[in-house]
Amino acid sequence: MENELIARNRFTKVKITEPDKYNTENINFLSPEQLVTFLEDAKKHENITNYSLLLAVAYTGIRRGEALGLQWQNINFTNNTITIERTRDDKGVRSPKTNNSYRTILVDNIVMKQLEVYQKWCKGLLFSCDKKLSESSFVFLSTNSFEPLSAERTKKSLI
Repeated sequence: MENELIARNRFTKVKITEPDKYNTENINFLSPEQLVTFLEDAKKHENITNYSLLLAVAYTGIRRGEALGLQWQNINFTNNTITIERTRDDKGVRSPKTNNSYRTILVDNIVMKQLEVYQKWCKGLLFSCDKKLSESSFVFLSTNSFEPLSAERTKKSLI
C-alpha cells in the first residue's frame, strides 16, 4: 500500500488469537512432564519390548514403521547412533517414506543403555528357543512368539 502496488491491505481484518491452552482437543503431543510420567508408567507396567520401543520412539522422534524396521546392525552402541534405512508395516518391509527419511540419529545415553539391556534380554530369549540373534534381526520382538513385533499390533495397542 505504501508503495502504491496494492489498493488496500487485505489482512487488516485478520485477527491472530492465542491458542486456548486449556483446549486439549487438537493436541497430539505430550508435554515434557507428561512424557516422563508416561515413560515411567510404561517401564513399570509394560513388557521390556514395549517399553524399549516407546522409549526409542519418544527420544528419537522416529516413526512407528521406522522403529519396527530397525535391525541390530542399525544401532551403533559405540557412537550412540541409530540409522534409519527401512520401514516396516502391515504391507511389509520397504524403503523409508522420503529420501530425507534416510538418516543417522544421535541418541541419548538413556535409550542406548535400555537398548543394550534389551539386546541381552533378546539374546537370552532366543537362546532358550535354540535361536540366535543376528545383525540382520529386527530389534523389537514379540514376547509371545519371539518374532518381530507386528505392525498391526503396535498400531492398535502402543503408538
